[in-house]
Amino acid sequence: MYGILDDTGGIIAKFAAPVRVDSNVPTFVSDSLSLKRSARKRSGHRWEVSARLEPLSFSSNALFALIAKKGNTDAYNIRMPQNYGAVHSRQPSEVIEDATGTVDLSAVLLTTNSFIPAGTFIQFGADPKVYLTVSERNGDGLVEVTPRLRTSFSTVLFKWKDDVIMKAYLDLGNVKGMAFTDGVLMDNGELTFVEKV
Repeated sequence: MYGILDDTGGIIAKFAAPVRVDSNVPTFVSDSLSLKRSARKRSGHRWEVSARLEPLSFSSNALFALIAKKGNTDAYNIRMPQNYGAVHSRQPSEVIEDATGTVDLSAVLLTTNSFIPAGTFIQFGADPKVYLTVSERNGDGLVEVTPRLRTSFSTVLFKWKDDVIMKAYLDLGNVKGMAFTDGVLMDNGELTFVEKV
């Protein structure tokens, strides 16, 4: 189940459909007089997850308290919503899986017996940055990820199932408060969480 975690690591509210995940990369684009396009990407990158939140219990007090406590200045822990097609086709194994990668490259060497499809969110070692596989991997070998790696690592464990936790801030542009009817949370609107980089 994908959603927002409380301070103890348990899911406090799940994402309600539709869920939108955006890849935000600062890009400069210009067109010449001959209509030739020139585009340059910057090295920065962050994920943005937008969805409504549905509390997991009849009481929304814990969710309301968490949002009031953290506001838009403290980081939330978000369980990343894996693509349904990727989840449906992946085949995990129970062996130790590790990865090796070099900063500023997009290829990562995986040691695994699993089938990891393209479109899977993945994390490496203790680095909280979330990456996305853009090629599939069946067993040991290289997998291509986006964005490019921001750190180097050697033989670190990687997360790629439902344990990918993104640290994120609540976006300032859409905080409107919560609507209650008879003390019950009716609608908190669509919230956007932006990756902490």
